[in-house]
Amino acid sequence: MELDIQRFLQNPDQQQFEFQHFPTSYLRLVENRVAQHYGLITMVQDNGIDGLANKILVKKTAQSRYPPVCLSEIPAKQLESDKPELLKIAIRPRPNKGSENESSEFGIKQSPVRSVEERKEYDRARARIFSSPSTFKFPLIP
Repeated sequence: MELDIQRFLQNPDQQQFEFQHFPTSYLRLVENRVAQHYGLITMVQDNGIDGLANKILVKKTAQSRYPPVCLSEIPAKQLESDKPELLKIAIRPRPNKGSENESSEFGIKQSPVRSVEERKEYDRARARIFSSPSTFKFPLIP
């Protein structure tokens, strides 16, 4: 695409250039941007009723020039994941399982491991507390 524009600029007899048909809107956008980089004017010529046969025409202007840096000379940007770098691997220790009553990383205390008898006793106490009528035996402070 850029080579076509460079040949068009080098030919003084040619004042108008027609790009080949590109099927996607992204490629048509690239055509326009490359032409703008060279200071050219772009126009769309409709040849079809459904708009699928649109062609992009490029015309020279007084500002049309051969830029100091061609787009093909600019290196493509590599993605961070594509760069061959040494990965820094850190091995973290597992959390200490010996101190189960301490706060976890979220600030919630973990309950210790209880035996079956302790759980049954807890359930009986809980049932006794919540099944009794809620009467206050404490004196109310005025």
